[in-house]
Formats: sequence, C-alpha cells, structure tokens
Amino acid sequence: MRRRSEGPELERGLLVDRAGLAKIANVAEDDLPDPKLEDHKMPEPQAHGAGRPLWSQPVARDWAEQHHRAQGPGALLSATTSFGTPQPQGLVADHNRLTKVIQGDGKQTEEAAKTLAWWPAVSLTVGTDSLIPMSALRTTLIEAVLSHLANGVRKGRTGIWLVTLRRDVVQIFDWYVQRKPDHTANLLSEICLDAHTRLNVDPETVGKIIRRSLHLDSKLDEKTIDALLDMALPPSAKPS
Repeated sequence: MRRRSEGPELERGLLVDRAGLAKIANVAEDDLPDPKLEDHKMPEPQAHGAGRPLWSQPVARDWAEQHHRAQGPGALLSATTSFGTPQPQGLVADHNRLTKVIQGDGKQTEEAAKTLAWWPAVSLTVGTDSLIPMSALRTTLIEAVLSHLANGVRKGRTGIWLVTLRRDVVQIFDWYVQRKPDHTANLLSEICLDAHTRLNVDPETVGKIIRRSLHLDSKLDEKTIDALLDMALPPSAKPS
C-alpha cells in the first residue's frame, strides 16, 4: 500500500529505470552519465528496484530537458576533424586553417602538416592556460551584451524597442560558442539572469533580442541558430 506522503507519480508502475530515462531523454542508454563517477550529473534516484535506481517520470523529463540544454549544443556545433574524430566546429576550423599554413611552405606533406597543426590548434582555446583566455573572453562577451541593453534602458526603450546587438558582439558570440558549445547554456543563463537583476529586463525579451541579432549577423544558418537557442536558452527566455 502506498504511503499517504507519496505522490501518485511515485507509484512503482510509473517509475522508470536507466533504460526508461534514456528513452525519455532520447539518447542511447550507454550515453547516459556513469553514476560511478563523482560528477556524473544524474538525478538522485527516488527509489530502487532489483538493485537498480528508479525515477519518477516528471523527474526524468526535467533531467532530460537539463541534459539537452547542457549537451545538445555540443552535438549541434560539432564537426569531424581530418583525423576522423568529432570536435567542436571552431577547433576543427582552427586546425584546418593551421594545417594549410604549415603546408603552405611546401616542406611538409599533408599528413605531417595535420599532425603538426593539432596541438597549436588545441592550445588556442583549450585548457586554463590557453593562448586565448576563454574565461576572460566569456566575461567580456557577457558585459558587452549587458552594456548594450543598459544603453537601451537609459534611453527609455523597452521590449521590442531594445535594438539588436552590434555585429561585432554577434561575431564574438559565434566564435565563442563554436569553440565552447558545451558552455552555451550557462553563458545564456548568466546573460538573462544579469539582465533581469541588474537592468530589470525580462529573460524573454533578452532571448528575443539575441535570436533576432543572430538571425541578422551570425554566420551560422538560421536553422542552426534556432536549434541552438531552443536548446540552450533558459525556459524563462523562450517565447511564451
């Protein structure tokens, strides 16, 4: 008999195991985070059955949405390296460009140039000691968006009257998310939160401005832009 304190969603027949969680999230079960890892980022089980963790369907759906926000941009903005491995689009572009530079002197074969170009390409944006300080660039990008919004607010503009972002800000956004796609959701969440707390601009308005700005000046195609924002914007910033 079910205890009075339990909601109907916790009835044993309505709980899902890892296979059910994977199905709700539309991912392969093998692609779910490993619960043995300390930072596995799986939801806390609400019950156990036959030694397996179990979750209610609402918890599973909430986790699936969060998982897609965090992991979806990485899959969307992925490309295949000349070695045949998946990597962020920006890293692949950097590697291809450096390969051409190295091969340009005619002293290296294409295969040797690819090998020589790989670690310089990685060192540009990967790691805490990357040649381009990505954390500082992220902060600068956030402040650039907020500064733009603040100028509009000071001029008495609200809602749709807040004009689109400058083209160079959009270009930096493009460049950043193509190299750090898995940081897109956190980046957009911080922009929306700061715009609300510091400028009293609601998240939905911020989401509309970012979407309109990217449609105007981003080098990403409109289908990719909409897919990225539909995944990575916080729920409060999506059209109601």
